[in-house]
Amino acid sequence: MSAADVEFRAELNQYRREQTVKTHGLAHLNNLGAGIIMGDETLDRIADCARAQKLTTVETLYQETKWPKSRELGADVLKLIKKYYPANSPFASTPLRVRQSEPQADGAPSQSSNRAVSATAKAPRQCGACGQYGHIKSNLRCPARDKQAGSDDKENTTVTVEGLHGDDRVVRTVNDRVVRTVDAVRDIGDSLVAQ
Repeated sequence: MSAADVEFRAELNQYRREQTVKTHGLAHLNNLGAGIIMGDETLDRIADCARAQKLTTVETLYQETKWPKSRELGADVLKLIKKYYPANSPFASTPLRVRQSEPQADGAPSQSSNRAVSATAKAPRQCGACGQYGHIKSNLRCPARDKQAGSDDKENTTVTVEGLHGDDRVVRTVNDRVVRTVDAVRDIGDSLVAQ
């Protein structure tokens, strides 16, 4: 926070204390605090929005803070805002322009622009099976895929699996991995039936 931010918050806090005394009396200020006029969260929101130059009218003050007393006391708060954050304030945030990289004397782009291009460029994919670029090994265009499949393609084979009790038969189209799993389950089932 800058010095202007600290001074603005202090003066806004003083303002809400004065308004509490004026409308409710010193006893309320001592017993309940200045939160009757403006809560701490509202004070923080007003300070943040004022620094960002968001509060220009009483209506925008209400829209940004939802402070119930903004229509009643908003004009005074806006005067405080304009005192600490005038319209041409150097504290207003303005987006910085992107600088164009100038080529070096030999015509090559600067090193910083090379880093920016390399950070955004995406590396081409390399196949794990054949080593070529532009696809991955599960792609149908991979030349090594035909060699991997082999002559006995067990991917969609029909397997008959006998149940544990031997009275029901199940026919399924399964992968080779599932066939191995079914064989292992059948072996476990046979060992249980044998006991």
